[in-house]
Amino acid sequence: MPTHSTELSIPARFAELPGVLASVVKLAQELGVSVNDVSRILLVIEELVSNSIKHGYGGECDQLLTIAMCPRSGGVTLLYRDQAVPFDLSLMSATDPVEGQIGGLGINLILGMARQIRYQRIAGSNITKIDL
Repeated sequence: MPTHSTELSIPARFAELPGVLASVVKLAQELGVSVNDVSRILLVIEELVSNSIKHGYGGECDQLLTIAMCPRSGGVTLLYRDQAVPFDLSLMSATDPVEGQIGGLGINLILGMARQIRYQRIAGSNITKIDL
């Protein structure tokens, strides 16, 4: 059972991404997350934030994106919350890339790294938990 988690919140702006990724690295190290898991967490967070801004909100805004990490046996659980339009990542399936396609593969990346994805819509928020 998880004993500790750490939560970070940022406005839904691309300029916030480098700072939150640096904070995630530091916090993951403090939580004892493996180097391999840290790399996967960073990729997943970058995709989640990008998708929230581009597709969920339709552009940058001041709505908060919240990221929490909780170490667990054999990995880490990432909790991601936004207040964008409802989107259940757990219902998605990987798609075959189209030759010359630019973008649109972030969901494939997340699905390929996740051991399990759980989703809830609570009080206007998308809450996605991803076991990595």
